[in-house]
Amino acid sequence: MKEASYIIVISAVCWALSATAYTNDAVISPNPAARAYFWEGIDALADGDEIGAKDRFELAVGADEKCVLAYALLSQLAYAAGDEELSREYYDRMSEEPPELEVLYAWAVEPTAEGDWDEAAARAREFVEQYPQTLRAIAILHLLGRAQYYMGERDEAWETLNYAFMMSDLVPGTVPAYENEDEYETISAFVSGDSNVE
Repeated sequence: MKEASYIIVISAVCWALSATAYTNDAVISPNPAARAYFWEGIDALADGDEIGAKDRFELAVGADEKCVLAYALLSQLAYAAGDEELSREYYDRMSEEPPELEVLYAWAVEPTAEGDWDEAAARAREFVEQYPQTLRAIAILHLLGRAQYYMGERDEAWETLNYAFMMSDLVPGTVPAYENEDEYETISAFVSGDSNVE
């Protein structure tokens, strides 16, 4: 059954996310209550408790209406339950972004064209600080992790990218375009712990 298999997949991702050391809580919410509810929802989903998870994510958006990751998971839970109308409603709330964000996203990504990873990392951090609660912030975390990787900051890169990939698994469409397929495979292998990746 599609819904059941989907829940198993996101439950597995949530189990891994609940165990990760990287907790960029700014991406979740500046509100302590919303963050607490969100992580409780993640733990519930990791345990396979979809109803409990839904309740906690609803409390999270009640505490902070801009908690986009909670909206993303509510949307996916509603879709898995067969309620496409509610799923779309949550998706629309999740997708709301300031109009200037597209320009700022392009600005943040620009240094990668020249291989200026120091500047790319600086712009990625600035973007996440200014607009943490946006879907593009998750994509920018991929950029930050790539920059750290190419600057030789491998521990920091793994931590950032591991978190970013798990978030992207929960919120499809938030993985930015990598330079090419080879780069994507190299970064993915690095995150998965492939010992052949230098």
